[in-house]
Amino acid sequence: MAVTPRDKTGRLYRDKAKESRDAERFGEAVAMVDKGQAFHPTLRDFNVEKEAIAAAETVLKKKQEEERRLARIEAQQRNLAQKASADQPQEAEKILVALKKDLAADDPYITEANGLLAEAYLRLSEGRVKAKQLAAAGKFAERGLVYAPDHPRMKEIFQRAEIDLTAQKIKDVIAKRPVDVAALGREDAKLKKIAPANRYNTLQSSYIKSLTASIKQTEKSDIAAAHKQRDGLAKVFSALAKVNLAPIPARSQLAVAGIEDVSKGLLTAAQGKFEQVQKDEPGALNLGELRKALSDRKAQAQGMYQQFLRFKQARQANRGKPYLERAIGFWADSLVYQKELKGLTKKITKRGECTTSLAGKGKSTRATCFDDVDGAKGPVLAVVPAGGGSGKPFAIGKYEVSVKEFNAYCQASGSCQAAGGKPDLPVTGISVQDVEGYATWLSQKPGKTYRLPTDAEWTHAANAGGKQPKDKDFNCRVVLQGQVINGLFHQPATTGKKSQNGWGLHNYVGNAREWVRTGSGVAARGGGFKDQLSKCTPTLSAPHAGSPDEVTGFRLIRELG
Repeated sequence: MAVTPRDKTGRLYRDKAKESRDAERFGEAVAMVDKGQAFHPTLRDFNVEKEAIAAAETVLKKKQEEERRLARIEAQQRNLAQKASADQPQEAEKILVALKKDLAADDPYITEANGLLAEAYLRLSEGRVKAKQLAAAGKFAERGLVYAPDHPRMKEIFQRAEIDLTAQKIKDVIAKRPVDVAALGREDAKLKKIAPANRYNTLQSSYIKSLTASIKQTEKSDIAAAHKQRDGLAKVFSALAKVNLAPIPARSQLAVAGIEDVSKGLLTAAQGKFEQVQKDEPGALNLGELRKALSDRKAQAQGMYQQFLRFKQARQANRGKPYLERAIGFWADSLVYQKELKGLTKKITKRGECTTSLAGKGKSTRATCFDDVDGAKGPVLAVVPAGGGSGKPFAIGKYEVSVKEFNAYCQASGSCQAAGGKPDLPVTGISVQDVEGYATWLSQKPGKTYRLPTDAEWTHAANAGGKQPKDKDFNCRVVLQGQVINGLFHQPATTGKKSQNGWGLHNYVGNAREWVRTGSGVAARGGGFKDQLSKCTPTLSAPHAGSPDEVTGFRLIRELG
């Protein structure tokens, strides 16, 4: 078939594409083929050239990838050598792990790298040997042996470290009391396996010498314990069976009686028996038993007594009474404890019992009353005449319950978190549920019933049969020319003497609002320090959900029998 001018021109395109391919300008070669095919679509030479371009491009990529791999390997090898020579074998190990991904398992460089790592670990272990840090030296040598298993010096360092560390473990076991015979046996078996015979024999002799001294020391205070110690240790070091000990003495009957005294809490009597046995029968088999029983029981008693003393030092000795009673339970014949208890059993001097004869006389301090709560004074109460729905007189708090009084309940019961604020201020920031818990706690102590007053009872007590103070100096808000001059904050619960009512209630108006029971829940009565003085009267009432707030407190009723 004749070659046409079009064929000639098309082959010129093909030749140009080949030149670009040979020069590895594959993008240019492909563009030239595309132009040629556009000019002469039926010329087959272009398809052949396209295949040749693709093949050449694949060969080039593989070549470049191999060059990059070799460059990466070379860089990693240099880095590994640098880290190893800088005594950073752990970093070099990481590089070797990465290198192994690019190298064949039998590549000669792996052997070379192992040598570099082994030398680095050898240098580190030698340094630790010089610094007398045998544990570290052994660990470095052990790691180095991974890369050079037959290296004689690293084997020597590792073995020496392992022997010395095992020997030290044995010393540590021997130093503890009682000696752990099982642990001693394990470490001794290990030492015997790894140490040369002459070294093992030397070490064993030193251990036997130390243990013999220990057994003889034990013999001085407890012969039976020394026999037990010797027999147990002889299971590891048979030579110890030859340690001569005094015969085990008999049990002391006086010591038996002393131990019985201890069980009964008669520690003073037991102490006397102990001293007598120690003098007359110092080798008694059960002397040590009596000593320990007496010591343990005394520690328990003294622990409780120290708790009591903390309360006593805080002038709350009666609150610490339960600890004193527990101390006496441990040490019943302690004259010191008995004297303390006798001092606590003296009754607190009271102004008088809460009786109906005091009704309406609460303005006089001699006519107030209170209950004994765990040996401490409970809330001060005033007795009011029958009324407010009650057919008989009842006692009610002369003052609002204070932070100190409420926190005594929290401390004793552990049922609530102590309230903040100064101890003498009325307690606020608590819930009605907290108030009920406090009332229940108070009721359990003297065996009397404390509770929140009903709305009618509170109103009756506050009105005091019309006996209201002339001086209405209540802690309520007064503003003069835009400046608050009264009612800035709570005042102590015992303030307000001039404005107490005819039955002796303080701050029943102002200071802290007070919770009362209503048919539907609770309400806040009497107003607080934030309420305007013009509105502060016994009739002031506000609905309340019973949740904590900063202005609402309470006082309690105590029912009379």
